[in-house]
Order: sequence, then C-alpha cells, then structure tokens
Amino acid sequence: MRLTIKVRPGSARTSVGGFQELATAGEPVGAGGGLALIVHVTAPAVDGRATEAALRALATAFGVRRREVVLVTGATNRMKIVEIGGLPEPELRGRLAELGVGPDRPPDRPGASVRTRTRSRKDQSPR
Repeated sequence: MRLTIKVRPGSARTSVGGFQELATAGEPVGAGGGLALIVHVTAPAVDGRATEAALRALATAFGVRRREVVLVTGATNRMKIVEIGGLPEPELRGRLAELGVGPDRPPDRPGASVRTRTRSRKDQSPR
C-alpha cells in the first residue's frame, strides 16, 4: 500500500497519527488532493535521521518489520511517499483507519488534527 506522509522532525515524542489535507497542483486545500499521515519524530532533520526514524515509527504503528516500509520518494523532503508491505492490504487499511485517517474517518475540517489536546491545570482553573 502506498501512503503519503508528512514528517515532523524535532518533536517532543515520536508518534504516528493525525492527518494533513493535501492540495493538488493549482487547486486549494480541500479540493480532493487527499490526506497525508503525520509522523512526529524526535530525531532532527539531519543526515536522514528523521526519515529513518519516521520509517521505523511507521513499521511499529502498522505492526510490520522495518524492511517492509520502503521510501519511494522524498528522501530530503518532509512530504514523503512510502510503500508498506508485509500484511494484506485490507489489514493495512484497517490499521490506517485506527490511526485516524482514511476514507473510514474523514476530517472534521481542513488542517484539523485527530489527536486532541489535554488541558493543563493552568487552563482549567482561573487564578
């Protein structure tokens, strides 16, 4: 299964989930360009470390071996296309839906993240 991902290097923790809506050439966001799975990694974007960390995170999230996740394009770009194998495609699509993207779970609004922010104590009680 081919998948477009957006890597966010230098994050506080490594996680896979959420989406970003993509635009096609000459079209605004939301005009049918598709979705990119967001992969947050702690590694910096230096010497391919963020790319390798993203591929490892995807392998873990989809429950496949690292060698089953192959970078197709985007070695030096934050937007990447990867090929994920090792499981039947319906099972991979099911895992993708669990991560919060795909046709089974459309976005609420363009640019929205599936993950919710937990409120801190400071946000909850006035001082």
